[in-house]
Amino acid sequence: MKQLAFAAIALLLLLLSMFPSHTSGYSSSSPRDGDQRTVAEVERHVLGGYSDADVRSERIVAAARYAVAALQKGVDGAPPPIELYSFSEIDTDGVDVVILEAQQQVVAGMNYRIKIGLTDSHGKCLGAFKVLVYDQFGDLSVSRWGEEVPCGEMELAIEAERKQEQDEEV
Repeated sequence: MKQLAFAAIALLLLLLSMFPSHTSGYSSSSPRDGDQRTVAEVERHVLGGYSDADVRSERIVAAARYAVAALQKGVDGAPPPIELYSFSEIDTDGVDVVILEAQQQVVAGMNYRIKIGLTDSHGKCLGAFKVLVYDQFGDLSVSRWGEEVPCGEMELAIEAERKQEQDEEV
């Protein structure tokens, strides 16, 4: 019996040595020698954590459009969050939805953290906001309305995306 317990402990120690702690040797201000990742970058890859998502993904686009519709019309009998954003009372039917950033997390379904910008037909910023959308196997809901994002930040993100697309074309 003691041999079995010893073998189990040895196996556990072996497994633990194969998977270093996600914070071992890392700090937000001083990365480990030869490793330029910060704690935030390391934690982003933790199992069950959020990871970057493609802003052009069909599911991200659907979640963002759902959030924009909910912004104006409300969802599931709940009123829209009119007081939450300075631009909440705009008519979202005639606006372009620009997904600035997106992250996803696998849960019993999928959580999408999205930063969404709204522009008019001329590309002028009408407003931007963060939102958490939960997708339970196709059934979407807004879990949390995030903070309003300044138009200047949105315009910088759009410009960076354009530059990246131009670099990819070359």
